Parts: sequence; C-alpha cells; structure tokens
Amino acid sequence: MTLNAKSNEIEYQKVALLERIKQDWMIDGKLKDLNESRRKEVLNHLLLYWDAKTGINKAGIKYLQEGRMTVNESSTPSEIKLFACNEVKRNIGQFCFAFAQGRGKEVVKKLQENLRVLTGKSVRFNSLYENTLGIIQKKIAEDNA
Repeated sequence: MTLNAKSNEIEYQKVALLERIKQDWMIDGKLKDLNESRRKEVLNHLLLYWDAKTGINKAGIKYLQEGRMTVNESSTPSEIKLFACNEVKRNIGQFCFAFAQGRGKEVVKKLQENLRVLTGKSVRFNSLYENTLGIIQKKIAEDNA
C-alpha cells in the first residue's frame, strides 16, 4: 500500500469513528460548533479507538462493527455514563426482567462493579440506578405507545 493510500485509509477510519461517536453522543452539526470541553471529550474518546500513525485499533473495529464502546481508566465521567447507558440499552430485556423479579438493585450493583473494574473509578450507585430505571421506563412507554 502506498503512503498516500495508507494516509487516506487512516483519515477515512477517523471520519467513520467520529461519525459513530457523534451519533452515539447525539451530536448534531460539526465538532467545531461544540464548546471547548465537549470537543476535547469527543477527541479524547476518538483516541481510545484511533491513532494518527497507525489508524484504527481493535477496540475501534469492535466499536464500528458492534456499536460497543469501551471505557478505561482515562475515561471521563460522561463517557462512563454513556457506556453504562449503552450497556443497559443493549441488554434491556435482561434488565427489565431483573427489575420485574425484584432484582433491580442486584443487576445495577453488578454493572457498577463492572464499571469499577474497567475504569478503576467508582460510580455512584444512586446515579447509575436512576439512569437504568429511566431507560427501562422509556422502553416500557415506547412498547405501550
């Protein structure tokens, strides 16, 4: 592969990842229109999946193919929250069943522990529980509309 072709491929991968991130983060418009801190968050998130010299990494490929975000010790609180919400949405049936069986706190504690292992950071249980409950309530409302 020529140097120019490789550079075009790396740029294409970056654009594909940014579009996916914008979609997942519900960002309409251009990155330059975001405030400085939000733009930095998005670009830092991009760097979890992509490098300017080597292009997309394994986590980036998984993110594009499966729509699964990853988090690590350098993830921001908003990235961790987004990851947690995506995990609940991805496993909504299991979460709904657990809540219906009176095991809601148990599955949220398990999610909290998984987040701690992945990031090395503690996530407030109440916040995680409220977000999970909100997603479940939204799903129920959509199903009954």
